[in-house]
Amino acid sequence: GYTVQLGDDASMMAVSTDLGRGPAGMAEMDSDAGFSSLIDWYVGIAGLGQETVRRDARVSHGRAADSVLVLDDTHTTRVRLMLVDDRLVVLQTSGPDAGASALDEAHSRLINSYDPI
Repeated sequence: GYTVQLGDDASMMAVSTDLGRGPAGMAEMDSDAGFSSLIDWYVGIAGLGQETVRRDARVSHGRAADSVLVLDDTHTTRVRLMLVDDRLVVLQTSGPDAGASALDEAHSRLINSYDPI
């Protein structure tokens, strides 16, 4: 593993879910519009601030996008959202802007360590 000092109020998380929709329900989300609506839903319910960046990400295992959310101009959250088979996968790093460099490095390592197998 890798350890990084993220500072107070910083966090990392990895989540995998079918949102209770099951394989058929998630298969319906495997389109540009469907995946975009999943991202909109997550951004809306996460309570992590205003989305300032959204861009497609190239992955070999399904759809993916990166998003950046800013809360009160003091906290930034970096999120990689992926649709892998019948699961929504969220890799997220969040914390105060004072630790932005460490958070950027930690988030990059989190994303690079993801293995969909």
